[in-house]
Amino acid sequence: MSLLTRITAVAAFAVIFAPAIARAQDPAPAKDTVAPKADSAAAATTTDTVDKTTLTGFYELAPGRELAITLEKGELYGAPPNAEKKKLIYQSGLAYAVDGTKMTLTFILGADGRASDIIMAQNGQTRMIKRTR
Repeated sequence: MSLLTRITAVAAFAVIFAPAIARAQDPAPAKDTVAPKADSAAAATTTDTVDKTTLTGFYELAPGRELAITLEKGELYGAPPNAEKKKLIYQSGLAYAVDGTKMTLTFILGADGRASDIIMAQNGQTRMIKRTR
């Protein structure tokens, strides 16, 4: 094979196959891990659209021990057994931070529109507590 034939073959290879090889080696584009932003008309449930009375009640921490969620002057409070009540500070959606702690409470609504459970999160640990009354 002559030198000119070899150069032509290499050039043809580069034109035909090199782009395909380069695409195969490119990593896939990173997937967007950020949730899409909802517009204001279709925003997720917020403190303004939830009747806070639907979140009040008693939730079982352990057999015979209940967390009381109450509403006073438009603000939610949580009071575990034999402890001082703490203000719940709105975060987003149905999530509230417990004032003075690193704990968050996220309410889960039941089919009737009232909270049926709470996801309690603190120090990387989460647990579900059921509404009792």
